[in-house]
Amino acid sequence: MEKVLTLKTPLMVDGEELKELPYDFEAMTAGSLLRIAGDMAATGHSRTTVQEYDSDYHFFLFAQAVELATKGKVSTPDVLLLSAIDAIKGGALARSFFFL
Repeated sequence: MEKVLTLKTPLMVDGEELKELPYDFEAMTAGSLLRIAGDMAATGHSRTTVQEYDSDYHFFLFAQAVELATKGKVSTPDVLLLSAIDAIKGGALARSFFFL
């Protein structure tokens, strides 16, 4: 089910100012999880073995959920440009959905 994160700081994607980001954790598949490992490695982030406590992994889960909800219009590299507070909120949403 698609939900929306209202951003404190708008995000510019392809010349468009976004004030909210849709995300959909339920649309994620095993393949989505495997892509996250590649996305993390490509940006120099390593995943810990205890995913429940890995805030970087939680953020990348959120980024993948945004990419799925927007059908690729907002990609993981775009989501990496979020303000710190919005990134923390997105990661917390992923942690709550998957691990709490």
